Amino acid sequence: MASPSEADLARLLEEGKQERLKGRLEQAEQLCRQVLHADPHHVGALDLLGAIAGETGRYELAVTVIEEVVAQVPSHSDAHANLGLALHGLGQSEEGLAHMNRALALTPQSTHALQNCAVMLSDLGRWADAATCLRRWFALGPNNAAVYRMLGDWHARQGLRQEAASYYLKTLELDPADTEAANNLGACLADGGHRAQALALLCKVVELNPGNAGAWANLGVATSNSLDEPTFPNGLDVEVMRFECLERAWMEARLPSEREHVTPYLYNCSGRFRLGSYCGEPDLSNLRWTVDEPEDLELVRRIYEAL
Repeated sequence: MASPSEADLARLLEEGKQERLKGRLEQAEQLCRQVLHADPHHVGALDLLGAIAGETGRYELAVTVIEEVVAQVPSHSDAHANLGLALHGLGQSEEGLAHMNRALALTPQSTHALQNCAVMLSDLGRWADAATCLRRWFALGPNNAAVYRMLGDWHARQGLRQEAASYYLKTLELDPADTEAANNLGACLADGGHRAQALALLCKVVELNPGNAGAWANLGVATSNSLDEPTFPNGLDVEVMRFECLERAWMEARLPSEREHVTPYLYNCSGRFRLGSYCGEPDLSNLRWTVDEPEDLELVRRIYEAL
């Protein structure tokens, strides 16, 4: 049987790239492996296979494959970026950053490298360096919704809610369908005490994307202490209602968001119910006594280690 021609291999590789763009990674990988069966050192197929392996969490395979690409083509910018991501996935972040910086040295305007470099630096807590990457990325795409959303994420992780909210609002101006930005904006509004706005926004998010677990969690937080500014640590919120109110909510609520959680209907229809709240003294709302984020878990671990 005759071996595939270069044109055949090029066609298979292009089909693999198109399958990856469609999110059909298994099919894309099969096409890659067909090319590699004919030519085990085919740079294009190795590069695509490495990217797919990284996207599917098989970082060791990704590193092995992409290292061969870099060995063959040291100036391959995307390969260095993908290798950096794979190494970061294996916990070898400093080595991964070295490859990401190499990618940026080869292609300073690579939005792929700038975006992922910012993510890696943020994960390492190197906020200033991450901000530099984000600003460079922003300069290349001032009307890119993804840039604004990531800037919002970066500010939110530092507790800068007002700044984060402004970036999420800009994201939604550019891409009104970005439910993740809407969800994150809702969380910022809830944390900032703007509960009514947060409730309205988060209810809309879960209507559009009922499978968004983060939005449901944020909606639960937003319904807590919804009448006044929060005064208790996050995680100690308590809501009390009579059975008759719950019964009315069960019979009258129609929106999925009002049936998933107990209290949104009561707050959304506040004119039908008598609502009140208890404010604690002193105000401890700046504290988090909950385990929702990685930082919360780290705090709990430190507390237990100190006992």
